[in-house]
Amino acid sequence: MLWRTDYSPIILREFQLPVLTCELLSVQGGKFDLGNFSGPALFAFGPESYHGLTVWRKLFDSENWESYPILLVLPKWEKRDLETARASFAPSQLRFVGSISDPIDEFYRVLKSVSEGEFENRRAGAILIKNGVVLHGVYGPPTEEAWEEFTVKTQNSG
Repeated sequence: MLWRTDYSPIILREFQLPVLTCELLSVQGGKFDLGNFSGPALFAFGPESYHGLTVWRKLFDSENWESYPILLVLPKWEKRDLETARASFAPSQLRFVGSISDPIDEFYRVLKSVSEGEFENRRAGAILIKNGVVLHGVYGPPTEEAWEEFTVKTQNSG
């Protein structure tokens, strides 16, 4: 019998998003300004955490949240990274998927500094943004309790 340790998601306290450029992966390209965005968003740290986005995307879709950004964060984007990212999402979704180059790992370090738990490795997660400030976040696979808290905070952020 295989045993697996329980995993609890890490709750993120309120913090200011680092100022990083988000390039959209759609054919049209362009930039996405997180400083002027308000609403729920997903994030992942490179291709190894894309599978973690699957559950989050299903949950977001179940709430009928449309046009939510998906932020893919890497220290440096190579051509193969962009190809993998574009192949991981339907063409219609790519207009909301953005790549963020973070050579000094600022995004990951900020998440670690505001977390209420230990970071084991790079995973996917969800954040609630209001004009460049993250009001609430969950790092790692969601539990029912973490998801309920996230949806309540999203609905109340109005």
